Amino acid sequence: GGAAAAAMTSTASAASAGGDTPHTPHSCHTPTTTTCSALDPVGFFAAGTTLQADPFVELLLGASLLELHLVLTMHRRTCTHGEERMTFEVVYDSYTQLHRADVGAGMSSVFSKPVALKAFLHLIDMGAVQFTAGGTGGGVGGGAGGGDKGPVAYRPARLTLTAQQLSDLTSKYPGITPALRRIGSTAPALAPTKSIRQAALR
Repeated sequence: GGAAAAAMTSTASAASAGGDTPHTPHSCHTPTTTTCSALDPVGFFAAGTTLQADPFVELLLGASLLELHLVLTMHRRTCTHGEERMTFEVVYDSYTQLHRADVGAGMSSVFSKPVALKAFLHLIDMGAVQFTAGGTGGGVGGGAGGGDKGPVAYRPARLTLTAQQLSDLTSKYPGITPALRRIGSTAPALAPTKSIRQAALR
């Protein structure tokens, strides 16, 4: 009897020493200053900028300066002449004039027509330029190959970017000349609210 009593006394002492201590909440339920600091205004602004970034604009930030130059040449013709459709031949002639007159400092020399044509076709592959119906070829192309049997350089094409996308692109493009940036920030008289590319994806 004495041994059993001693064992019970020992068990009770152990329980009172630590076995019945109150439950402490897990640290993840306790507010910390680290959690609050992650929600500062600067963090909110950076996160918002990332979420609002146009993926198409981000893609075109990787385009070459020649490709950007061709895009802005087409945009400038739309703004100054009201032309939405134009062939590569027209674009290249305008590109050489624009290069020599306005932004010669941005590139060492005018690129040859074959090199520019490759850049033009790459823009079509990227979705920045799209072949259209009508003109010399008459058919609707779906890329560099397209559905038109006429020479690629003589098939009408148009930009698929909105004025806002062009403005964003030229404001972010590294090493762009001020003259090119001004062209990108100029909106045509009847700028579309949605890009042709966006409408085609609906």
